[in-house]
Amino acid sequence: MLGGAKHMSISDSDARARMVVLFSERSEEIAQILKEAGVDPARDFRHRNFASADFGRCDVARWDFSGSILRNAKLAGVKNIHLAVFNAETDLVGAELPEGVSADLLKRG
Repeated sequence: MLGGAKHMSISDSDARARMVVLFSERSEEIAQILKEAGVDPARDFRHRNFASADFGRCDVARWDFSGSILRNAKLAGVKNIHLAVFNAETDLVGAELPEGVSADLLKRG
């Protein structure tokens, strides 16, 4: 438990592989795909486990990663990371971030 919320993760390896493809190869379409699936990144990405996820070139503006595990995640190519939400509980250890962006800076908002 982190911050009183359980972390949700994808345990099935096939589902995890599909998610990697979704974020990395279809990043331009991700907002529409998530919307059609009923997923709201401004609400549904809090306290989730995205360890080692590759977010490709996704536009992460207004995505809320509060309390999420982004350990070793690939975020270097994302757009608008400065408009995403992170907090002190967000685990960014080993995450690949855009040039000039630090985990400490993101966690401060």
